[in-house]
Amino acid sequence: MILRVRPGRPLRGVACLPGDKSISHRAALFAALADGESTFENFQVSGVTAAMLAGLRLLGVSVAL
Repeated sequence: MILRVRPGRPLRGVACLPGDKSISHRAALFAALADGESTFENFQVSGVTAAMLAGLRLLGVSVAL
């Protein structure tokens, strides 16, 4: 099976979600893949999400808490 992913239209908007480890992981990954700057509120900083951010920094992603 071949899975092809093609770029779609840009997403714009605001979503208000409670802080959650799984959502924080996904948000950090999507932000790392996106062009431009992303801002989060209620990002849950824990051992595993801090490790994720450290890994993204090692890959050259600028992260500010």
